Amino acid sequence: MSENEYQPQEGDVSLLEVRTDRFYVYVYEGEMWRYQITISQEEADRYVRSMQFMGKSQGQREYYRPLR
Repeated sequence: MSENEYQPQEGDVSLLEVRTDRFYVYVYEGEMWRYQITISQEEADRYVRSMQFMGKSQGQREYYRPLR
């Protein structure tokens, strides 16, 4: 996914796998990504279950948008 394809919106979520079974969770607030918490794979799966998958960057970040 290129930078031009995905434009974050307030409240979007980004997951970044930092090691096996550990993900950093970021939320887009005020035009920047803010770190929230580190969670497991199981927690990440539950967290994004009700969100729309927006894509994956070359840096392996996954982007989600809460259903409104």
